[in-house]
Amino acid sequence: MISGKHTLVLMILIILLPLAFEGTQTAEDPQMAVDMDPGIKPMSRSESTLVTMIEDDPIIGLLGMRFEEIGVALGDPDDEGYHEVVFGPHHYMHYSSEGGSIRFLSPATVEDPTVASIILGPGREILGVEVGMQFEEILSIWGSPDSGPELGMDDIYYMDYFFGEASYGIPDIVISFSAECLDCPTKDAFIKREDFAGGHVASVR
Repeated sequence: MISGKHTLVLMILIILLPLAFEGTQTAEDPQMAVDMDPGIKPMSRSESTLVTMIEDDPIIGLLGMRFEEIGVALGDPDDEGYHEVVFGPHHYMHYSSEGGSIRFLSPATVEDPTVASIILGPGREILGVEVGMQFEEILSIWGSPDSGPELGMDDIYYMDYFFGEASYGIPDIVISFSAECLDCPTKDAFIKREDFAGGHVASVR
């Protein structure tokens, strides 16, 4: 049975999915926009609590939900199954739309598949940042990352942000952007809930 909080999050997601982010425009020089308008400033992650983030962002609110709940709200996925490459053994559900793809992952060890991580494709938005922006544009909105941008073992560049209070050096949530080069548009955003009780999807990033 879906809780009231989950129902609200799903309602928001259902509203956002068909919009396809029409009319979204990115400033030619994001830092210039910040400099010109004193009302615009990089997001201070130290001022945002994880609770507030979950309430405000429909994507982060989906972490910890069961695949069954996602299916009830969004219908049958375009693709679903089991995979072992890159992220370790996991179950997945994949949805595609004009607004960009979204992929839900759950560790294979979890009997009732539950969203431990999410991959967003170009066009999708997370906390005011759109996948497809360059690293520099994301920096102008979120400020300095906790890691990167740096070249990974797979010749892809990654830039990571940590959110929530760290426990034993591990943050609550990690959001990682990837791109083919430092000046290339980001090709995806990987969102991972580190404290997932049923285990977590491993990442090579």
